[in-house]
Amino acid sequence: MPDKNKSNIISKKTIDLLQFRIQEEEQSSRIYLSMSQWLENEGYINSAKLWKKYSDEENIHAGWARKYLLSFGVLPNTPMLKKVSGSYKGLPDIIKKSFKHEIEITKQIQELANYALKIKDNMLY
Repeated sequence: MPDKNKSNIISKKTIDLLQFRIQEEEQSSRIYLSMSQWLENEGYINSAKLWKKYSDEENIHAGWARKYLLSFGVLPNTPMLKKVSGSYKGLPDIIKKSFKHEIEITKQIQELANYALKIKDNMLY
């Protein structure tokens, strides 16, 4: 049974940031899965496998945030995700959209890392 006293050691802001991280990582996974399926349907079999790998990696990232919260006795949210359109103009379009998405996610991760350094939470960092 989780130790409910442990949840007193983690700040609400940290919890909120990690809940957001879970949502963003799961959404990223859905985006890349959509791209993978489109690629496979269009005959880009090896590219489809690569984007499926990216999708799986994003779920691993969400899992890390979940485990971190659970280690403090905090129940992670199961977020509602936005529908992904699944419509692409071609492989170059997918590459551009993936790159743009990764830039946004990297900014979010940098904000989380900076916050972790500020509060001196090496495990979060």
